[in-house]
This record gives sequence, C-alpha cells and structure tokens, in this order.
Amino acid sequence: MENNLFQKKYMLGANYWASNAGCFMWQNWDPHIIEEDFKVLKSYGVDTLRVFPLWAVFQPIKIHFGQYGIARDVRMNGSELPKTPEGRAGVDPVMIERFAQFCEIANRYGMNLTVMLLAGWMSGEQFRPEPLQERNVFTDSFALASEIKFVKFFVSRFKNEHSIIAWGFGNESNVMSMCPLREAAFVWSSLISDTIRSQDTSRPIISGMHGLTVESSKNPWHIADQGYACDIVTTHPYPLFTPNCDMDSLDSLRSSLHATAESCLYSDISRKKCFIEEMGDLGRGVASESISKTYLSKVLWSCWSHNHIGCLWWAAFDVPFTNKSPYDWFAFESTLGLFSIDRKPKLMAEAMSQFSEMLASLPQEYRNLPPHNKQAVCVLSGDQDHWPIAFASFILAKQAGFTIRFISPEDEIPSCSLYLLPSLTGISSLSQSRWKTLTEQIYNNGGVLYLSINDALLRI
Repeated sequence: MENNLFQKKYMLGANYWASNAGCFMWQNWDPHIIEEDFKVLKSYGVDTLRVFPLWAVFQPIKIHFGQYGIARDVRMNGSELPKTPEGRAGVDPVMIERFAQFCEIANRYGMNLTVMLLAGWMSGEQFRPEPLQERNVFTDSFALASEIKFVKFFVSRFKNEHSIIAWGFGNESNVMSMCPLREAAFVWSSLISDTIRSQDTSRPIISGMHGLTVESSKNPWHIADQGYACDIVTTHPYPLFTPNCDMDSLDSLRSSLHATAESCLYSDISRKKCFIEEMGDLGRGVASESISKTYLSKVLWSCWSHNHIGCLWWAAFDVPFTNKSPYDWFAFESTLGLFSIDRKPKLMAEAMSQFSEMLASLPQEYRNLPPHNKQAVCVLSGDQDHWPIAFASFILAKQAGFTIRFISPEDEIPSCSLYLLPSLTGISSLSQSRWKTLTEQIYNNGGVLYLSINDALLRI
C-alpha cells in the first residue's frame, strides 16, 4: 500500500543519527540532543528522516550453552527472557521505550520517519544480534525465526505512531549475508514484507536495498523481485561506489544524472515508485562544499522532475571523534553530515533549504508533477552488463532531447514510436521470438528502431 503522504509531497531530508553519538545513539541516549537536532533540521526544510533501531541493540539475545557445548536456552542480558511481548520477541524494553520517546519528539517537530527494521548493517560494520553473526540471515531457520519475532513485535508496537510514514526492510540488507540464490532472496523479501503487513497494512514498505540487478546469475537481488515484495524501491547512488560513475567531477553531467538515471531504471523495471533514500558526497576528499552544494541542487531538481518520491542525504550530522568501529575503520564516515557536530550548516544544507523553499512557494497541486513524458523505450537484453548500458543510454537520450523508459529482457514490449536496442552482446542477447515481436510492432504500428551491436549474433 502506498501512503498518501508520498503521493502528496516530495520528501526532503536525511539519514539520522544523533549529533552526539552517531550509530551509538540508542546506548548514549539523550532526548535533549535529539530535540536540538530536530530544531535545526526543521529550520532548513528537512521534513523526513530515515532512522535505524540498530538490530543488535534492540534484540540483544544470546544463546547460552551447557555441557558439551549443547545450547541450553536463549537469554537477554544474562537473564531468562521475560514472559512479555517484548521478552517473547527477545527485544530490550528499555530500547523500545527510547524509540517511543524518539517518535514523540519527531511528532512534536513534524518529522516524518521511515523506519528501517532489521538494521544489521551500518557504515561498513555488521550489527546483527550475537547468535546471528555467523548465521546466514536469509536462509538459517534460527535467524529467520528471530527476524520474524522482532519485525512482528516492533511493527505491532509502533503502528499507531503518527510520525512513522513507512517501514523498511533495513539498511542495505542484501549485504548482511551472502544470499545463495535469487529464489532465496525473493523468499526472504516476501517473508519480511508479509510479516510487516500481518501487523500493519496502512503504510508502504520500502526496500532499502542497493546494488540490485536487472538480470544476472551472479547477483541474486533483482530489481523486479523487490518490486514484487515492496511498495517503494530505493537507490543509494554514490558515484564512488557505483560502476562507471566515478569518472568526472561531482557536479558534472554524468554525476548529476546518476541518481536520476539509476532511479528511473529501478522504477521502470520494478513498476514501483523510487525513493533516493541515501546519497552524499563522501566528504571533502571527493569534493569541496561548493561543488557538493551544486551537485545536491542538481540531483534534487532532476529527481523531482522525474517523479521520484524524494531525496535523503547521508547523513544529517557529522559524528564526534571516536576510536570505535565502524568510524575508526572508515574515517570519512564521520564527516558526511549536512551539519557539523555543533549543528553548523554546511553548504549542502543551504541547497536543501533553498529547494524546500521553492517547493513551498508552489501551489499544492504543482508540488508533485504529473507523470514524466517518456518518448522512447530502451529494450535491455540478455548477456549484458545492464547498468552501464542503461546509464549511457539515459544520458545520450537526454542530450538528444528525449526521455526513455527501460524494459527488462523479461518484460512485454509495449507499443512505441521509438525503440532503442543498445549494445547487444553475446549469443543469447535476443531470442528469435522477441526479435519477431519487436519487428512486427514496428512494421504494423510504425516507428523507428535504433540498434547497436557489441558482439551479438542475430537472425536478421
């Protein structure tokens, strides 16, 4: 189900950890800090926060072993699990109370929260409950049981919180374990989605994944499968971490269109709306604040004009110095905020504020634009590395003055006046029946076909 709020407004915001603690916010709990953070964020047009009940902290279960290393029971903080809803789920009631306080503060400041439920991966480190550290979270029965208990309890407990507008699987959940098969990824996504819906059908479910594929035997996480399980798909378009993107300055054409192109690909293939829920510049080692401000401004305008749901920066605040991982491992992770740790705005916060003011100045009916006019169909084919071909096709089409719609090798070919069949590759790029369908569409309905071949063999 798609929440009405996502249909009414473009969501602007950031991924949030408290300015005093980073991802150790729940252990170093200070509601006064959060209030002060929210005041500053709100004053700069931020109205949406992606938040993370860190999994290992909220479900701190541990298996206790007896004689000969035989498992005796599961405990929390050394004690038997309480005979309460929290206890049966292995959830720490202290953390649940803190999250309730957090939602109350968010509601008071008019913040919209997207809650990432199984937040077991954060900034380069695993934060899974201890018994799950060496288990596959996608296939192990003990892990799956723990996940179901946590998700069912958490959603049931907070489904009446007004500030929560969506549930998400987690943060880039596809890197928590090696998933062996596409079918296993599909089953896991459907299981978690159905568990959420068993408790709350009023809010949309967000994928929270990144690095998905159109079609690949090497990557089990497929865009279409996330579209099946979720209401909203997501992108995390960092040029540095995305193939074929870290080539130019951050404010260049290629970098500026990266988020839009990747989100259009995900939306078209999944047939769901797309949310740029995590983007950033990765610090001053990549670009100056001035360049990053220009970059963010371009991305905001471009993604809004292409009907994506919204855009969230990583992160809201810098992180104070700590020798704890993951910040000790990846030093740049502590410097990625819109604001410094003393809440001073960086130039990117100004870009966010200026775009928010622009949206607010528009009549309500124009704050979300009508569907983008896509004049051509880009037919992706088998044996391809789909992302670089899709990205290059998107940029070239924009330079030629039109916008394309992507279809996967599995999709039905729609009627259109212009087809792009770029960079056909390999001996299985296009089946005989698909080629026949495409050519008949053109012969019978009129139209133009652009075709380029890398090393494909076709019956022509």
